[in-house]
Amino acid sequence: MARRTFRKAKSRKEDYKTFVVFILGIAVLGVLSFAISTLLETDTGLVKIWPGGTLYVDPDTHEIVFGTNCTVMRASTTDERAEAIELGIENMTSSRPTIYDTFKDILESYNITLDKIEILNYDGEYYYADAIFSSKDKTLRIDILPSNGIALALRTGSEIYLNKTLLDEYGKDIC
Repeated sequence: MARRTFRKAKSRKEDYKTFVVFILGIAVLGVLSFAISTLLETDTGLVKIWPGGTLYVDPDTHEIVFGTNCTVMRASTTDERAEAIELGIENMTSSRPTIYDTFKDILESYNITLDKIEILNYDGEYYYADAIFSSKDKTLRIDILPSNGIALALRTGSEIYLNKTLLDEYGKDIC
């Protein structure tokens, strides 16, 4: 009988050790996976402004207002482009198709996708952006006027990104 009690006690001790090793193993794996994901994460330096950020046309100045949360930038554009962006935000079309509506139809006809618009630079006077298109195994990055890119992205349901450094440097708090 004494032998049986000894085995139970020894078994409980081994079970406890196994449990502790198991928990420590999970903790180590968790720390390693976090470290690896942090190392592999690529920071593009871009923040998403559409959908989910701030994007609208100021009704008084017809400037495009864009950014994230409480930090926004303003960009002047023509009345026609401002109206095209407003229509895109509201998911509406004008009585006659705009060049953006036509270009969207061309992209769809040829199975080309506008992946995203990236607003990358500002030289104090002009903003610069790239449009990234893809079709099957091909990708094309082209320079585009940001207002044209925004109007097209709104019609195609594409994402719009802004260089975070620009937002940090030129953005204004609106909250």
